[in-house]
Amino acid sequence: ARPAMTVAAERERKSSSDQTSTSCEAATDRSRVEQLFIHAETAVDAAYALHDTVSLDLSAAARAAAMAEARSCAEHAIAQARTSAQTQPGLNSNRKLQAFFWYLSGKLATCGEDGRGCSTAEQLLSDAVKLDPTLVGAWNALGECFWHSGELEAARGCFVGALAHRRNCETLCHLSMLLRAISSSSAGSESLLSESLELAKEAVRCDARSSRAWATLGNAQLSAHGRAPADEQAECLHLANKAFLQAARSSESGACADVHMNHGLTLFLLDEFEASMQHYSSAHSLEPSLGAAAMRQQVWDYAARAAELVLARGG
Repeated sequence: ARPAMTVAAERERKSSSDQTSTSCEAATDRSRVEQLFIHAETAVDAAYALHDTVSLDLSAAARAAAMAEARSCAEHAIAQARTSAQTQPGLNSNRKLQAFFWYLSGKLATCGEDGRGCSTAEQLLSDAVKLDPTLVGAWNALGECFWHSGELEAARGCFVGALAHRRNCETLCHLSMLLRAISSSSAGSESLLSESLELAKEAVRCDARSSRAWATLGNAQLSAHGRAPADEQAECLHLANKAFLQAARSSESGACADVHMNHGLTLFLLDEFEASMQHYSSAHSLEPSLGAAAMRQQVWDYAARAAELVLARGG
């Protein structure tokens, strides 16, 4: 017979091995659930981006079908992640996972017919940030909902809340744009525009490869031009021009229609009429509803009148 000490040691070793195996399995299950939620977030982001995209290549019916398919894929991914979490001991009551589920569901709800004005989305996103205030994505989505509803100060509070937890490019761009919107209808507009510009610069520092960050900086410089002293206005425009050029270089698909519109205005103010008209033409081809064709005609008329004046003066 084996000594009693040897038998006891083997039992302890087996028990320890079983515990290690159980811990590894639990860790693997948790990792799988986390991966499913990451996959679900990717699907929701894809639907969110598609909802905001204007495509001239798709008819209204085709776009609606693509949007419905994207929402369906996202809903399936969320349900799969949720079901997987519910089957794991301890995860079903996990506050962070519950908050993340509400965040994904709320963000996806904004991709429906009501868009950012969806009351269900606002409620879900509000619940998400209350349960987990570190959810930057939920703060951003909630801020966009408030912005859409005209509640600009509430939106501002959301973006500030997000930045309190993590300085990130997306939120910095949101807040920079929002402050410019607030400045157009409130006192103290100069300080708001100055803060907007600093936020845009920080966004570029956070992610120098972000086309959106560069476009936001270009817009902030363009807005600053209107409030700058006369001897600084040209510099603001040149900096805006550089930022818009970098925005186009940083995007795989090139500049969007809004960037072309603002770049066209910047070049017009710099008396670069031909380049300005080219950007307005590009904006019109991407999104005719922006009125770029009319802006292009205005530039043409202005340039023609300027040329006539030069000729009349013997230039």
